[in-house]
Amino acid sequence: MFHNFHILSLSSYAYYMFFGSLGLTTSLVMFFKYGLYWMFLFTLFSVLFIAFAWGKDISMEGLSGYHNFYVMDGFKFGTI
Repeated sequence: MFHNFHILSLSSYAYYMFFGSLGLTTSLVMFFKYGLYWMFLFTLFSVLFIAFAWGKDISMEGLSGYHNFYVMDGFKFGTI
């Protein structure tokens, strides 16, 4: 059954992104206060990796036929 809107599936990426952004904010404070840049870089790359993996999964869902043309067009428009 196809819909013209995106139906969310269960995914743990939202929790990963939440904790990654929480760590990014904390490490940014640590960087400004104490100059610890390695913590900031680690969490920055973690958040970027999670975003890439989440986007890859959404793209693979679309290519597998889970999304119709209107949903994929909405994803493209939202990205722009």
